[in-house]
Amino acid sequence: VIYEASWSRAVSDLVKKTEGSLVVLGDGDKSRDGYFNGFHSHRIVDSLHIPVLVVKETQQVTDYKMIITPLDRTRQTREKLSVVTIVGHAFEAKVLIVGLLQNSKTESTAHLSSIMHQASKYIRVKVRQHETKIIPIKSLVSDLLNVLSEDKADLLIIMSTPEKSLAHPFSGSYAQQLADKASTPVLLCPIRLSGIVSSVSV
Repeated sequence: VIYEASWSRAVSDLVKKTEGSLVVLGDGDKSRDGYFNGFHSHRIVDSLHIPVLVVKETQQVTDYKMIITPLDRTRQTREKLSVVTIVGHAFEAKVLIVGLLQNSKTESTAHLSSIMHQASKYIRVKVRQHETKIIPIKSLVSDLLNVLSEDKADLLIIMSTPEKSLAHPFSGSYAQQLADKASTPVLLCPIRLSGIVSSVSV
């Protein structure tokens, strides 16, 4: 039991002491204002550079059989693929890679399609079932929430920092918003994941 005014700082300190590689957050005591939301999980990810799994009491998921992860045209968005592969393999899940198309120009579409193909080749080494699809983006959070519902996702895996090409049209962190609004658990992955997952075998 940890008694600390700043619980996110207390969790961060504990992870550093124990050399943890994953933090799982629940919604805890809802009577405490600000006790649980995407903001705190985002702070932990940024301060420790390890993945954080956000699971709320209403999310009664016993197994992760459908995992969704979005990609855009930036390099940093692909850093989470190592985690997607590990989790997908561990749960024998189906992985759906969703390409986020900001505009419909032929060059942009071709570039994103190429990235999706490379991501698919990377994942299929360990994950048996996977699909890809590209969706036009108008409102990033709303569009991803719709994909989660339509494809009956059990888990959403995203970067904690917004993809650069999509960051400027949106206020606040889309990772924080998705952690708060998603009907499924959300796994937030930090930038610079290579050192974290290098010792994990699947």
